[in-house]
Amino acid sequence: MRVKVYGGLHSGRVLELPDTARQNDHVTLPVELPAGEMFQPGRTHPSVHISKTTYQLLESAVAPHTKYLACVANPPRFIRSVTVPPVRATGITISL
Repeated sequence: MRVKVYGGLHSGRVLELPDTARQNDHVTLPVELPAGEMFQPGRTHPSVHISKTTYQLLESAVAPHTKYLACVANPPRFIRSVTVPPVRATGITISL
């Protein structure tokens, strides 16, 4: 599926996502992307937005069934490990 990117370092780009992508999925793009299609002029000072490369797939409220990538102000944090407390002993850490 083709989507437009709004906000962040890659604002103005047109990207293709796999058909398995669903609304609210998150994607973190690399800082460097190959040259490609644009729907508006790119950033004049991309270095200002270099830390914003995480986007969320959203559906447009104006055009139903049209999806786009929106910059996430605070990227989601992933928990890398959890502790499973046993009945009467110290916890065991499991890496995910």
